[in-house]
Amino acid sequence: MTRPGASSIWARVTASMTKARLAGAALALGLAAPASAAQPIDWREAATAFAAGQERAAMVYTRTSAARCQGRWMLHGDAVDDGAFPMDAMQAFPPELRLPFAMESVEFFTLEVKDDRARRKAADEAEKRLRKAFKGNRDAFRLYFEALGECTAKAEDASDAGTDDPWDAADAPADFDEAAMFDQLKALAGTWQIAGRPDHALRIRFSLTAGGSVLVEEWTANGRPHSLTLYHRNGEGVMATHYCPQGNQPRMALIPDSTGAIRFAFRDVTDLDPTKEQHQHDLWFTLEDTDHITRSETYLDGEGEEHPSTLKLERVKG
Repeated sequence: MTRPGASSIWARVTASMTKARLAGAALALGLAAPASAAQPIDWREAATAFAAGQERAAMVYTRTSAARCQGRWMLHGDAVDDGAFPMDAMQAFPPELRLPFAMESVEFFTLEVKDDRARRKAADEAEKRLRKAFKGNRDAFRLYFEALGECTAKAEDASDAGTDDPWDAADAPADFDEAAMFDQLKALAGTWQIAGRPDHALRIRFSLTAGGSVLVEEWTANGRPHSLTLYHRNGEGVMATHYCPQGNQPRMALIPDSTGAIRFAFRDVTDLDPTKEQHQHDLWFTLEDTDHITRSETYLDGEGEEHPSTLKLERVKG
């Protein structure tokens, strides 16, 4: 899919935004940055966060992910058009965060087969983040602009596929070696603890099973089982299935990461009650050396709010 010129789509996108309002998508009406936030906002950081998101942008979008991107750009386009951002923000924004590009992006992510629920939910999530950002919440600020960056011109196609695969292996960078990354994960076999906290109740044990084809990550607290995550090959790719104490089982797929981390992104989930439960949505490992790693993850709740956490771990010796 090639991006059309912005001048050719003004009328269609305006109509699309109007239709979205009538469909109940959360949009920027009533949004405005306060005269003074709890912490001063450096709007130049928006470009930095946007660029970080671009580094993670997919080459191929599914119907659901395209709908999410459209919802984000609809919200942002309306926020810009309604004057929600102050003048210093507009002056600091790169062209990609201004109205013409937002409108172009709404058109780009428009598919014949639509996922209105995903679009509305993404717009709701973007609005919540933007409101928090206006109040000085730096995490919400970063996540808002990174999410827009993940929905940018690095896209080569948007598919009507019904699944939500985050990555098409055919479009992987030449140096993206899933087999080597799985071998790096397998090398974690052993027991790990919170770095510098041998007294902490948490232990994480990695072990191989099924003839070395599956890596098991088992969490225990005070010796009691807590949760499991299983890692295995899936053709050329690598999958991770997390068995959560809440009772749901999200599946994630290995995707490229510009920082060199081993990163898994959400694909689908089974047995989830979004009214009561969160689910693991992103998981990544930064391998510092053979005995020290950083394990990070993000959970998503039923309202679309993200809950990130990070553990610095060290291998248990002896």
